[in-house]
Amino acid sequence: MRLFIAIWLAEETKRALVSLQEQVVEKFPEGRKLPADNLHLTLKFLGERPEDSLPELASCLEEVSRKFAPFVLEAKGAGVFPEKREVRLFWVGADGKGIPGAIYRNLEDLLENQGIKREGRFQEHITIVRFRRPPARGEIEKFVRQWEEKTFGKSPVTSLSLVESRLTPEGPVYTTLKNFTLTGKISTFASPGGKHGQG
Repeated sequence: MRLFIAIWLAEETKRALVSLQEQVVEKFPEGRKLPADNLHLTLKFLGERPEDSLPELASCLEEVSRKFAPFVLEAKGAGVFPEKREVRLFWVGADGKGIPGAIYRNLEDLLENQGIKREGRFQEHITIVRFRRPPARGEIEKFVRQWEEKTFGKSPVTSLSLVESRLTPEGPVYTTLKNFTLTGKISTFASPGGKHGQG
């Protein structure tokens, strides 16, 4: 099973991001829009995991979800990855006042005991367009600048989701296997460096 841990977005935010997607692919036809229902913030990519690992993964998520209170995730700003080589994707930032990064670090600690390697730096972002062919960097960087201060909506976050990704010729199909309600008390957290992270 190909799995990841995600935060889903509010419908209002998704509508705003769909509007931005349209503008990106109009300017850069080599771009491919991600389906609106697939838009999310990845907290941790778990890769291929056996089905019998699900109880241990669920236990880790339950432990983390008991630490953190519900919070608000604001979609704001934009950029491209990678920053130096050929551009492969267009993203919108995800500002949760440091909480997503804190959740990520807790997950890293617990999941390492399940044999899942640490990823290192975490950058909070929502991928909205992937490029079949890399656009000219100068052109897309100029395009990105007009969205750097733009906000695209706020999503109340009340749970973390364990999601299965099935790859098909039409693109990945995501299925939420289980949601883990945030019931803890941690509601603020300093964001190291104050930068968006790559998740």
